[in-house]
Amino acid sequence: MGERDRSTPSVHEVVARARDEVGYREDEGNLTKYARDLDAAFGPVRLSSGGTTPREGQPWCAVFLSWLHWRSCGSMHPMPTGGFFTPGDLAFWRQAGKEVDEPRQGDLAYYLKDGTPYHVGLVIEVNGRRFSTVEGNTTTSADVEANGIGVFQFGPFEGAAGDTGARSLDRPTAFARPDYDPVNRRNDEEDEMALAWQDARFRNLFWSQTGMPLSPADVPNATVVVEPAHDQKLAAMCHAAWGVEGTTPEDIIRRAQQQGFLLPARGRS
Repeated sequence: MGERDRSTPSVHEVVARARDEVGYREDEGNLTKYARDLDAAFGPVRLSSGGTTPREGQPWCAVFLSWLHWRSCGSMHPMPTGGFFTPGDLAFWRQAGKEVDEPRQGDLAYYLKDGTPYHVGLVIEVNGRRFSTVEGNTTTSADVEANGIGVFQFGPFEGAAGDTGARSLDRPTAFARPDYDPVNRRNDEEDEMALAWQDARFRNLFWSQTGMPLSPADVPNATVVVEPAHDQKLAAMCHAAWGVEGTTPEDIIRRAQQQGFLLPARGRS
């Protein structure tokens, strides 16, 4: 697997991160880790008027999607506001020639009212005229709620417990398609998930099990971190271990440590 272009993530990694965030709830006043992390990493948003404003405390559906992109490759969507204002964001994608008619996994779904976008979600699956999404700053209502309480998944089509119904192309929606890295698959298993997706799953699982992120960028204010010794080998090991029946998260973490794919925990000042 060749070296990745760090300005573009794998679509599987972005979708995996989005699914892992389902259930997150904001603090009162539109306060979220997504806005907080992006403000810390990139500073406040520069406005066309010449001033600046923090993302924290603002509606955050687009901020959530920018956070997913950043967490997956280290850079942000190339939009002028950094995924802050849906009308301006969609105008950017249109000018860049990234608007598409038929959605597919990884596209950004901008919901329209009188032709103007007021909310955005990430497309994770498409089935005919219906599509499943993960959306931030919304609720579980069947209507599109543009300023809600958390991250929710709409779909899948079979109807999993806790999920609401999929979105429909019958609703006025515009779709934009950011650039993604090509999908890497093993030749002998066409249905195998991309290694980058498995790496993302491992990172999130390790964080949830130990309370320690796998990269300093994951949490700018973290006091303790664990860093992967070798991303590709770590991803490959995780990929192989995930398919073994009875394997627990603790088993995967222990195996990664035994094989030297994780460096010892270190303090941060």
